[in-house]
Amino acid sequence: MVPCPSRKWRTHESSDQAAAHLLWVRGELLDTLTVGWRYQTRRELARQVHQLKASAKLGISEPCYSFCQLSWPLLADHIETWLRSFAITDCVVIPIPGRSGLSEIFASVVCQQLRQTHSSIDLYRGALRRVGIMEVKSIWKWEDRREAAPSMFQLSRASIPSSVLLVDDVVASGGSLRACAELLRRVGARNVGALTLCGDVDGFERSSGWVPKHAQHTINLETASPPLRDDCSAGGF
Repeated sequence: MVPCPSRKWRTHESSDQAAAHLLWVRGELLDTLTVGWRYQTRRELARQVHQLKASAKLGISEPCYSFCQLSWPLLADHIETWLRSFAITDCVVIPIPGRSGLSEIFASVVCQQLRQTHSSIDLYRGALRRVGIMEVKSIWKWEDRREAAPSMFQLSRASIPSSVLLVDDVVASGGSLRACAELLRRVGARNVGALTLCGDVDGFERSSGWVPKHAQHTINLETASPPLRDDCSAGGF
């Protein structure tokens, strides 16, 4: 059975919080950042994503592929807009290296989908690699994550094409995405976009001091038609 977002449960931040979170993560290093599903730690979707990671780590890839394919319609329009806006014809998809392998699976699905309309899209597996055993998420303060993340990644290629789409499974502080984007910029990448399956918003208010303008709300996915920008997709910036 493919883990997927509950159709009954959905309590999330309002759209202005989603936008503020993405802008805070993106900074000046990423041209665009698109998130498929937004979830909160210890809630149902978060548990399902952890199950997917566990499955990927054990080599059980079918539910991971199914969830990634289910998520693609939430992301496709924003990525196509980025490609058109920067007049990108040749682009490589690079997964952020993770312990579970879910990012790599997601990157392969993204590449497969983009190749249906862009034949020049390529997948660079292993272009980035982790250094050491520390996990970015093991660091509590988001500011500390950003400071530590650059020492945790290295490029394994001497040269990189000018346009790169980074792919990750979950974004929280954005430390991994920003560190990898900086590496790519240093070797000449002019256009760097990012795409993530999920966004963890728990730490955003704690780390940034952001105060929501509206009360949280609940959406019933049985009567809603995706993409739902407040709930399912944070859109792209």
